[in-house]
Amino acid sequence: MDRGALVKTIVIVIVLIISLIAFQGPTAERPYVVFPLLPPLLAIVLAIATRQVLPALFAGIWVGALMVAGYNPIMATTQTLQWIIENATDSWNATILIFDFIIGAFVGVLYASGSMHALARIISRKVKSARGSSFIGWLLGVLIFFDDYTNTIVVGNTARPLTDRTRVSRELLSYIVDSTAAPVAGLALVSTWIGYEVGLIKNSFQSLAEEAAKGEIAFAPDISPYAAWLSSVPFRFYSILAIILVLLVVLTRRHFGPMLPAEHRAVSTGKVLRDGAKPLMPTETVLGEPRTKKQTPAWVFVVSVFLLVFVTLLAMWYTGA
Repeated sequence: MDRGALVKTIVIVIVLIISLIAFQGPTAERPYVVFPLLPPLLAIVLAIATRQVLPALFAGIWVGALMVAGYNPIMATTQTLQWIIENATDSWNATILIFDFIIGAFVGVLYASGSMHALARIISRKVKSARGSSFIGWLLGVLIFFDDYTNTIVVGNTARPLTDRTRVSRELLSYIVDSTAAPVAGLALVSTWIGYEVGLIKNSFQSLAEEAAKGEIAFAPDISPYAAWLSSVPFRFYSILAIILVLLVVLTRRHFGPMLPAEHRAVSTGKVLRDGAKPLMPTETVLGEPRTKKQTPAWVFVVSVFLLVFVTLLAMWYTGA
């Protein structure tokens, strides 16, 4: 997005917000309900404008805290820091962070060993088309279902050498990885995502049971949290349609919108990245170049990922987490 278009977008968003507030008008029964939209909207606009996600998120949190603190900037800053500390020290959040750090280190070792590239070369002997390499990316995304963050890290790093060789744009690869990460983890019968959701449902059921015991509500749900989650699966339209749509795009190679010129560029020129593109995390800069002189065989990668999936699922079953 160029600077002119960005400025126009920001102006339009601000005008719409002011118009909605002016049109709605607060009442005693109904105060402003547009204000809660400002923190996420501000975070999105700043992230697009600055290409810096963390400062944008911090700004959005601070604006939300400003509303909670009665528009006192000092109290808002204190509240923001308190929220960050509480969430960072929460046992569940800390577990997720540690898990992702370990997964990142795991992928870094496999990447540096060269086993990822060895596997990509073996697959490339059989798969020589953009359709085939894209389908491999989709298939890996479906198979690595137990954690969406792990899915993104493993599938992205595994499929990238293969899709680069077959002239698949990074834009399409990003779409494939993104649409087979959270959607797949959100439908899998066992995943860290589902564990978190079931935990939230359990807490809600406990609150409802306490309210029912006090007579505040007529009855509490008489169903297990996991069964409640399972009954919601047929209504997870985004997850279901996202997985199906990306498969249709991969198989038909029918592109539209900004994806069409991106794929045309990659196919016609071999440039998987557009001119002037600045990846947020260049792999070669972060992880270095993979080993080439004495490369680890591909089976090391396959066995390592299999053990990762097996041990993770076994641990989740054993601990009930």
